[in-house]
Amino acid sequence: MFRSWKTRKPITEWYRFFLICYLGGHCLHSQACGLSWQVPQDHFPGVNGHGFVSYFDKLSELDLGQDLKLPLIINFDSSNEKSSPYLGKSFTLFLLESNIVQNSDNSFMATFPDGSLNLFIRDNVEDTVLKGSAGWKGEISGDTINVYAPCGWKITYYKGRILCIVTPTNRKLEYVYSGQTVTAIRENGDAKLTVEENNDGEGKVLSFNGGHTEITLGQKPRVQNIAGQNVIEGIDRTLKTIKLASGINKNFEFAVNDKIQPTLKITGASSKEQLFIWNPVNKLIISDNDWQYNIVNGANVNSNAAIERSSVRRGNEYWFYDHDGEQEVSRGLDGRQSITKWFTSGILQGKLREKETVTNGVMTIVYRASYDESGALIRETFVNGDVITYQKNKNGTTMIKNGVPYMSTVHNVNGTIAKEIFYDQKTEKLYSYENGMQIVDTYFADGQILEEKFDKMSKRMKSQYINN
Repeated sequence: MFRSWKTRKPITEWYRFFLICYLGGHCLHSQACGLSWQVPQDHFPGVNGHGFVSYFDKLSELDLGQDLKLPLIINFDSSNEKSSPYLGKSFTLFLLESNIVQNSDNSFMATFPDGSLNLFIRDNVEDTVLKGSAGWKGEISGDTINVYAPCGWKITYYKGRILCIVTPTNRKLEYVYSGQTVTAIRENGDAKLTVEENNDGEGKVLSFNGGHTEITLGQKPRVQNIAGQNVIEGIDRTLKTIKLASGINKNFEFAVNDKIQPTLKITGASSKEQLFIWNPVNKLIISDNDWQYNIVNGANVNSNAAIERSSVRRGNEYWFYDHDGEQEVSRGLDGRQSITKWFTSGILQGKLREKETVTNGVMTIVYRASYDESGALIRETFVNGDVITYQKNKNGTTMIKNGVPYMSTVHNVNGTIAKEIFYDQKTEKLYSYENGMQIVDTYFADGQILEEKFDKMSKRMKSQYINN
């Protein structure tokens, strides 16, 4: 069974931690239904919401046919003291290292195979049913946790490690382990991806799509601060080179500068050179190429940092998500400040309240939301004076713009969209779903019909006009 930790925060605080601490970071991908399979994004590329170096990259895609492609996304995090069995110290390869970890009596944090995060909670320690964000649910059975998305994705974890993925079309991908290391991902008994030691034992070879991706490990100086002086205390094994099946090399060179501060230089034929420097004591970023960072830690370990960065060539930017006040403050290169506020308590906790901008000292409310007693959105007010109200029924919602019906949405019983009606344009969209594809037929007022097909990534795969 998963061990229970003494609860360090009330369960509502764990929701606050999830919704707030990572808002500038990569867990937002878990807010869409299922798995986004997109490279996670931080507010400032290369630094996460806590101020640590955080570098994401998509190496390739595992092509499983029938429009099912799973990206191999990696991450380097300067605060990560764990060692990946595939990439070494401070790295993660999410497709192979997806896991779920119990972080209190009643909360579990899942790191999904696309790199997104999802917090699952339960009401008490006896409950075996878990509630996640974006409609995800979970169920505990002994050492196994199954998590489900409303659109059909399912992931099984055993003793915290990923065991299998089931797609919305019921395709099942099974993980094969040797000890703590994945050796293969199989579908119907056929290996779709294998992991082997390379010839010199200094890395791994990933074989998939008929090709090979070679991972070579190298040295990473372990810097400590002793009596106020930075010193190299040891060497860790970590990623040095990734040679893709295409022949492109991605190089990761770890070193120290003249101040004995750790550095990481990333080069590759398909990307520009990137040089990170971070503080060896608190692991916070110091610079990223010509961007210089000033990081102010949050009030506690779960709080975001206030992040300011400046460049002689480009200017100054700022970002902070206030853990206690539930507001996000950002300032762009043009000097304009944007403030987004959320409700902090009650049934509306976490829901968007309003957005403001401050330009040359003048504050303007550009958006405001209103909700009913059940927490449902009923009205939006915009800076241009437009007001949109929402009237809900058991099948969907009608939007009324400035007193005139504007749009109606009808949903299927499983929550997927079935129909949209745009009254001002006299247009209707019908939605259907087939083999993981979303099919949208748009009926225009002139009698034309546009048929579009989208894959699970919302990428349009087909578009054509058809006659009545």
